[in-house]
Amino acid sequence: ENKLTKKNIIIKIYSAEIIEGEHKSEIGTIISDKKNHLYISAINGLISIMEIQPEGRKKMNIKDFLIGFREIENWKVKS
Repeated sequence: ENKLTKKNIIIKIYSAEIIEGEHKSEIGTIISDKKNHLYISAINGLISIMEIQPEGRKKMNIKDFLIGFREIENWKVKS
């Protein structure tokens, strides 16, 4: 969900890694360097997303996704 516009999109995650550890982010927060990495905060660490498919688009690696997806910091993951 976009925190500013309240718009929702559906995404499929094809490849991810769990990074265990503590963080101070609210669960579901998206953390990204906007170039190569996208993480989602979880209960016991972070989920590092490697392959993703946004609604109506083809499957792509996270670097290609971040090139075309602007203002990633305005989005939050919802189940």
